Amino acid sequence: MYLITNKNSRSSNLQSRVHTSENATEAEAVSNESRAHFNLFLKPSILERRSRDKTLALKAIESALGIRTIGAQAEYLDLVINKMFKAPATVNISPSKILDMNSSELKNVWHLGARGDSDFKWSSAEKLQRNAIENAFFQYYKSANSNFRKHARISNNPAKSEGGFHPGSRPIYAALHALQEDLVGGAPEYGAAAFYLRDHIKEYATITGRDSYLIVKEWVDEDRDFYQLAPRGLGVFDSSGVDRSNLYPAIASANKDQLLLLSGMGKFDDPVDFIELQLHGRLAISRDVSHVAMQKRPPAKVKKDIKEKLYNLFEIH
Repeated sequence: MYLITNKNSRSSNLQSRVHTSENATEAEAVSNESRAHFNLFLKPSILERRSRDKTLALKAIESALGIRTIGAQAEYLDLVINKMFKAPATVNISPSKILDMNSSELKNVWHLGARGDSDFKWSSAEKLQRNAIENAFFQYYKSANSNFRKHARISNNPAKSEGGFHPGSRPIYAALHALQEDLVGGAPEYGAAAFYLRDHIKEYATITGRDSYLIVKEWVDEDRDFYQLAPRGLGVFDSSGVDRSNLYPAIASANKDQLLLLSGMGKFDDPVDFIELQLHGRLAISRDVSHVAMQKRPPAKVKKDIKEKLYNLFEIH
């Protein structure tokens, strides 16, 4: 494994100050709106469900691991939850794509206009699907901020202007590196390199047990109302500790292979479904990335180019 480390050790306190600057750009202002929606609406509503969600998580542990006694279920649930809480957040990418980056920030799919790490551009239908999924999970229409509602709104008519829509209103997708620690990043199918994010970014993260797109697809295939189910499928972290977080929805929506890995009861050579994080607000590479890892050491010329690119993005002291 090949690593490039960010030696910038600035804390999350600076992160907070940066994101509340009175001289914020439009992108910074939209990021602040997104995080306000997270703090004032998403996180409180998710934490309110903690007791009910724990019951569903225990049922998932019983079903996936075959554990019948209540005490043992609780022990394994604690084991799984603590492993998830401590695991790093990552964004996988192909090493060659690092050289194509022209921004000091990690961008979401709405900025890039492409799925994940690919060059394949979204179709209008795919945009509408993603828009519906994100509205179901994050309920932008319930924001108390009219500016944020405008920035997050996309017309259902592909021919109609998007008006005040801003890509920064939507999350950046990442993965929790908690399942197969010998692989690079939490979603290695998206690339053999990964940005490892500093832990403070979890303060503005929601979590689902699997790819939120696939979770919704299953609900639709089962003819279930995903607009009702999606908000109850989100978990959140809390920096004060795992006991103040609500990661139980991610356990409830995880599959058997994932829970076997998290509990230490199984091992798989091939990548399994990833645990998805949705990160609300901007991500600056110099501030929010701790290091970049690659599965294999790249050729000398590529390694030199990647190091130069990342050193330009990192703040190396």
